[in-house]
Amino acid sequence: MSPRLTILPAPPPKKVKPWTADEARAFLAAARNEPLYPTFVLLLVYGLRRGELLAVGWDDVDLDDDVIRVFWQIQRVNGADTD
Repeated sequence: MSPRLTILPAPPPKKVKPWTADEARAFLAAARNEPLYPTFVLLLVYGLRRGELLAVGWDDVDLDDDVIRVFWQIQRVNGADTD
């Protein structure tokens, strides 16, 4: 018996069910006093992904112009963070 390469089918994509605006507002209201509240706002209101948010530093925040610049993202590859 010779070994053969078997190509498995790709798993079906996970069905994403995003929160409604009311659900997001309810979450933010419930989390209002949490230390990570500003993080939740950036994720929900501005649509930042987790890796993008983790890569934002104070040099990327312009409080005078009300701008947050996202240049990088951080991802975990083989158990290690990468940028």
